[in-house]
Amino acid sequence: MTEVSPVGQTSPSTVNGPAKTGPILPTAASQNRGQDQVELSDLARLKSKLREMPPIREDLVQRVQQQIADGTYSTDERIDAAIKNLLQDLG
Repeated sequence: MTEVSPVGQTSPSTVNGPAKTGPILPTAASQNRGQDQVELSDLARLKSKLREMPPIREDLVQRVQQQIADGTYSTDERIDAAIKNLLQDLG
């Protein structure tokens, strides 16, 4: 007769003969597989970069927004510095 352990117990059960023991060998199908590969979408790359960015400085954003609204943000010095930085980035 066949022995089956009650549900929830970890002892091995015997169905159609004794349980087989020994090392688990890879099958021919698993031996012929190539290497695993991971492909990331552009969206996944962007999300990864966003996680690495420093936190937004809300106080600075609010201050600059207020200066723009007041008309005091755009000065000749800031415009010259922005042009200089842009030229460095391009060149």
